[in-house]
Amino acid sequence: MKNVNFFIITFFAFSSFVFSQDSDRKWLFKIGANDINYFPIQSPFKNFFSKNHNSFDPVISSIEIEHNFKYIGLYADASLGMVKNNKWRLDDGFFFKFGNGVNFHLISKRIDPYLKLGMGIHKFNNYKGKKLIISDTKYFKTNKKSFFVLDGGIGVNLWLVPNFGINAQSTYNQVIAKQSRDYLNFWKHNVGLIFSFGKNNEKKIDNLSSLASSVDNKKIS
Repeated sequence: MKNVNFFIITFFAFSSFVFSQDSDRKWLFKIGANDINYFPIQSPFKNFFSKNHNSFDPVISSIEIEHNFKYIGLYADASLGMVKNNKWRLDDGFFFKFGNGVNFHLISKRIDPYLKLGMGIHKFNNYKGKKLIISDTKYFKTNKKSFFVLDGGIGVNLWLVPNFGINAQSTYNQVIAKQSRDYLNFWKHNVGLIFSFGKNNEKKIDNLSSLASSVDNKKIS
């Protein structure tokens, strides 16, 4: 797996270098690792950095592609892996999420922060037959393992060269399920690499126009 991951990273880094002179970041491609945080009941920020509540997958477990319009990007992403859910006291459950949404880029520069807003489908296969103990007299139970989610968060791209950089982002995921409150909700953090592709046709057109104008001026003179 490590050799495959190294090959993928090397391939996209090489491709990014080859096309770096013609790119205007029309297409963004991110690969990275997930950190899933099933926080304590009704406490989204409690023990936010606690190892017990964060389940980090060091291999490539997240892919996102974005079509960028400079300050607005439409994206689709997918994440999967074996995840520990400390809230439910479950180990090694299969986690999957597929989503799409909009990234709002605040500054389209070398440091490229953005806001995220999206929705998707989430699956965690270990809920069936399990109970979330809320108190001595109350528990929550669901027999479903697939859910609709709404998510929002922040991220930043740090462009090391015009077409290659480092990405980090964090989103809060609101699981839509009957009577669930926040019992199924989670944080999803990502860190990884970002590549951009796409030719800057507008610049090429401007260059051609400038060249044509200079030729015409020479003919007139």
